[in-house]
Amino acid sequence: MFGLSILLVLLLSIVPQGASGATACQCANSTWCEPLQVPPRKEVFIFHTTTGGTAWKSYNYTYITTISVFGDVDPDLLCYAHSQNVRVTIGVSFPEKDLISPDARAKWVESQISAVDAIGADGINIDIEGDTVYATELTLLTQEANNAFKQKWPFSQVTFDTEIDPLGLSNGYDFKGLAANTDFLFLMAYDMCWDTRVATANSPLGGVQTGINDYLNTIGVDVDKIVLGLPWYGYDFPCEPGTSPVATTCPVTAQFTANWQIIYSFVMALLPNATNGLQWDNATSSPFFNYVNTMNGIVHQVWFDNAASLEMRISYAREMNLRGVGVWTGDFLPYGGGPVDDMWDTFSAFFN
Repeated sequence: MFGLSILLVLLLSIVPQGASGATACQCANSTWCEPLQVPPRKEVFIFHTTTGGTAWKSYNYTYITTISVFGDVDPDLLCYAHSQNVRVTIGVSFPEKDLISPDARAKWVESQISAVDAIGADGINIDIEGDTVYATELTLLTQEANNAFKQKWPFSQVTFDTEIDPLGLSNGYDFKGLAANTDFLFLMAYDMCWDTRVATANSPLGGVQTGINDYLNTIGVDVDKIVLGLPWYGYDFPCEPGTSPVATTCPVTAQFTANWQIIYSFVMALLPNATNGLQWDNATSSPFFNYVNTMNGIVHQVWFDNAASLEMRISYAREMNLRGVGVWTGDFLPYGGGPVDDMWDTFSAFFN
């Protein structure tokens, strides 16, 4: 992108001016070192996980409103994102066992304020998965963090990641309380094939729709507090020996494991080896294909989401008037050579 190339050259020149945080401003324009002063808006929320990588330079900033970084924040990423009116937040967590300690919570909030201030970022994304007991204390943590951030930076952003199925979780989460004390919840509408013994969709459309409706109608979370999170990755299932290379059903060979996850760029690399072509499952509105592992002869079935399936889910988020949509993660596309524009352009379905 022409404008991006020019700005990246500017961003690489370090200008030693003061920033909001403890480190010197590394942006060509010192205002890019400051948190954005942008009121709440519709969201396209992109996670970023590669430390030291350059994938972010190929992101389509036409759509993005927030980039949430798990790992070190590249100063050049922050400079460019702010120049494009895009927030940058940092991904954080908190030990479940310490939730009952007001002192531990207070120290944690203070440390998050310091971390964000040091780099001139815009807030935090809280990811605390697997809580089974401390719903009240978890809500208090988000309330304390959100209050502290808003007091220091009125336009800062505090968000919380939750599973897509609120009714399938334990009593460890007060979803209405979490929504009330954050800017919004990021609904992780993926890994819905967990523990399956037959290959299936990572993010089935019906499950996505049910989850959204459960949050809205059963839990009572406001539509403006929900961002639908979708996957730019899939699952590579090893089928039982004897499975046909053109079979539509794939019983898996072993207990389900997260090691079967496969990012979109690797999916695209495997697709030319498909033994049955690209297939479409009407029941889940998801694509899949088979290939044969040439090392051992085992048939594999790969389920993932492409532009066609993602657009259906994003269109539903628009129909439901949700706060926004997003993905885990932006750096999973084949930026070194492969289809990326169609994936980014799915976000247009949220606005059109």
